[in-house]
Amino acid sequence: MLLLVPHCVRRYSIIVGTSLSGGTHLMDINIQKQDDGVSVIAMSGELGSHSEDAIRDQLHPIVGERSAKVIVDMTHVKTIDSSGLSHLIGLVTHARMANSRVVLSGPSSFVRGVLEVTQLDRWFELADSVEQAGKLFAEPLQTR
Repeated sequence: MLLLVPHCVRRYSIIVGTSLSGGTHLMDINIQKQDDGVSVIAMSGELGSHSEDAIRDQLHPIVGERSAKVIVDMTHVKTIDSSGLSHLIGLVTHARMANSRVVLSGPSSFVRGVLEVTQLDRWFELADSVEQAGKLFAEPLQTR
């Protein structure tokens, strides 16, 4: 069972991009590595082309660790475009090559709709909440 506790091994935020109107960021990425070894990556904002460097530089090393267990909390991701989908596909592919596991949790209705239209909801491992995602790690990965 996954318990989310305030104490964690590593926690930091990454602010990605600025808007054309000035100053506001497009995406936050908050990474927590829990005491049980599960990494929870909380994203908020817009997942698109501006996210590439942060995902490559900060998230790929996490999923590339052998047998890592990673939850990507997408509860506060407002929008996603084709570049954002590509980043997620690359992240999960990298994880699978390292025998790691990534579960996307709590996608907003917009993000879930995009995943359904593209049929990527069949390829990604999805959960309604971070807690439910944590429980999935006790089960074997379902091949599709």
